[in-house]
Amino acid sequence: MQQRQSLHPLILVVAVVTVAMAATIALSLSGPPLEMLPFQVKNKDFANYWMAGHLMLDGHGSIIFGKPENYFAAMKAVFGADYPAHNWSYPPHAVLFLLPLGLFGYLPAMALFLGITLALYLLAVGSLRSNLTPIAAILLTPFIVGNLVATQNGFLTAALMVGGLALRDRKPTMAGILFGLLTFKPQLGLLLPLLLIYERRWAVIATAAATTIVLVAISILAFGTQSWSDYVRYVVPKQTEIMNTFGGDFPHMIGSAFGSARSLGLGAASAMRIHLPFAVVGFALFLLGLWRLQNAHARAFAMLLANMLVVPYSVAYDFGALATFAALWPLDRKRSQLALPLRLSLIPVAILPIAMLPLGQAGLPLTPLILLAAFAALLVDEARLPVNGTSPTPPRPSRVPPG
Repeated sequence: MQQRQSLHPLILVVAVVTVAMAATIALSLSGPPLEMLPFQVKNKDFANYWMAGHLMLDGHGSIIFGKPENYFAAMKAVFGADYPAHNWSYPPHAVLFLLPLGLFGYLPAMALFLGITLALYLLAVGSLRSNLTPIAAILLTPFIVGNLVATQNGFLTAALMVGGLALRDRKPTMAGILFGLLTFKPQLGLLLPLLLIYERRWAVIATAAATTIVLVAISILAFGTQSWSDYVRYVVPKQTEIMNTFGGDFPHMIGSAFGSARSLGLGAASAMRIHLPFAVVGFALFLLGLWRLQNAHARAFAMLLANMLVVPYSVAYDFGALATFAALWPLDRKRSQLALPLRLSLIPVAILPIAMLPLGQAGLPLTPLILLAAFAALLVDEARLPVNGTSPTPPRPSRVPPG
């Protein structure tokens, strides 16, 4: 009976790819031109990805990593003089993922990008858990809907992180490749190397490092060394400026204590002073988790929780991997076996990708507290389980079934 009530992610993958390809073809043949699209459709984060693909294929790639005002001027030339401020924020090897988008119009490219990255995300979910229960499917929905609305890279980053964590024992080479690809957004994996070192995942580490080197080398061959020097000179300072000064709803969407303080109207310096204690506590809990948690999945969950507490700049759509672990938890026993505090803490974590913004708008930026509560509940719940029969400290990572 349980098998009939479960849904295999591969079924969803086939459906998503089919719909995405059909939508891409239909919009390419008969979709409205860019100038006729509603402002709400053009004013999306995806516009940066589509613009990068076009600039590169048109031979104007230097604009992407150069002075922000030149990049924005190029966007206004395409989207209109009244287009609101947009900026490029990724290292040069990120463009390697986006080049194919320049072959399509805006709407077809958006359909293709969201469809393919959603399919990759569902494949990663399947590698973590082979069947989706109704509860798991419901809890995954907020992240999926939120990223579809934002048209962001959340599906891709979640796919790479979730897939890598799920495969790091069974397929270390593939896991390392996925982690290497994730370096286009390095803040999401800040604590990942420590987890891999603790677990002695040397093959994963070596493959991730090799993948990163290859990506950087390809980007240098394709775009020149100037792309990297311009990235450091222009793009990184611009991102720091935006994190420290940008207003509106943006601070409400940053999930760290820094973002919560900015959401309440504090300046960057004061916000960072508030952030630091949360970061220290998050890192300390992560180290405690490495020592106490015998289960590889639990250690991965703890790393994801800690990373969002430690890193100052993480936006709602960056919470995909963490929300996925919360939605699918537990991976190795029945949900009814969880202690009540952990069961209650999983739901807020799973819905953070869509709850973060309205909470901030309501003056309740509670994300750091939600993460700390879930972290404490995870550590307490896992401590109830027998650890290797005697000791809570695993000498080596044990082989864990896929779910």
